[in-house]
Amino acid sequence: MGFRVTVFLHEPLSNEGIKNFCITNYNVSFKLASKAPVTGSEIQPVYKWLTDKLENDMISQHVDGDFQKYLVNEDGLLIGVFSPAIEPLDAKIIDAILQ
Repeated sequence: MGFRVTVFLHEPLSNEGIKNFCITNYNVSFKLASKAPVTGSEIQPVYKWLTDKLENDMISQHVDGDFQKYLVNEDGLLIGVFSPAIEPLDAKIIDAILQ
């Protein structure tokens, strides 16, 4: 699932505009959530869970930028966090999925 964020100022388009851009340019077929804050007092609950060890039992880490990747297993446990610089099909991500 893709989460569009407001904090990095790279999402000037509307939610529908972003969806169309992602489909046209990246051929995405996964769900895209509406734009939402990922930091501060208005942080969305999913990002509170993803970034706070007290919530996810794995790691406390702020969102580094657009395209940060989180790997959640079938039991709903956070099992990996990957930098925006790492490509989605990088061996590190594939290996984490296959474990």
